[in-house]
Amino acid sequence: MLIVILVIIGLSVLILGHEAGHFFAAKLLGMKIEEFGLGLRFGWESRIYSKKINGIEYSVNWLPLGGFVRIAGENDPSLSDESKGQAAGKTEPLTAEEKKGLFHFRPAWQRALVLFSGVAANVVMGWLAGFLRRRSLRAFNKRHTEKFASGKSRSPHGRHH
Repeated sequence: MLIVILVIIGLSVLILGHEAGHFFAAKLLGMKIEEFGLGLRFGWESRIYSKKINGIEYSVNWLPLGGFVRIAGENDPSLSDESKGQAAGKTEPLTAEEKKGLFHFRPAWQRALVLFSGVAANVVMGWLAGFLRRRSLRAFNKRHTEKFASGKSRSPHGRHH
């Protein structure tokens, strides 16, 4: 059971980092972020916890494997008709100011950057994990090498290793 919990925690950290990459890229580019969630949602109320801070809803959901960033205008099918430029539920066309925060109306390079940033975050986390692992192994090896060289390392039978 412990291994299952550790796997869920490990995957959640990876997913959180990946989604944070999308989140920070979209935020830096001035896109409107509607929700940042850890865990999967399926339309029904599956939230354990939710809090709105500065217009962004942060949520933790029941199914722990997964996560998401909901960026305004990313999955709104009504925006696909450029001539109308209307968001779902709106009868009048969007203003230039409203369009500025929507993913759909951003230049292709900005949309690509937001999409790529999740993968980039995973690469950085992988490099950081490898770096920390090598560093901790070096410290461990140095400590035990010095202990062995000084003669303080003994086997349970009283002999040196």
